[in-house]
Amino acid sequence: MPMYSLKRFLGAVQTNYRGRGFKTFVLNAGYMIRGSWSMIKSWLDEFTAQKVNVLGSDYKTKLPGFI
Repeated sequence: MPMYSLKRFLGAVQTNYRGRGFKTFVLNAGYMIRGSWSMIKSWLDEFTAQKVNVLGSDYKTKLPGFI
């Protein structure tokens, strides 16, 4: 999927489903996923980006802080 299409898709999701989910966790994410998320979250508005947490292999120590 080209980057332009991904940006359009994310924009449509934010417009139509804003505020639907409380929190989303991606656990045990590899280096590529965490790196991709760093780029993708810059395309999202702050409200949406704050709802997603991408955690690496140390998720067992960080996850209790959210609960």
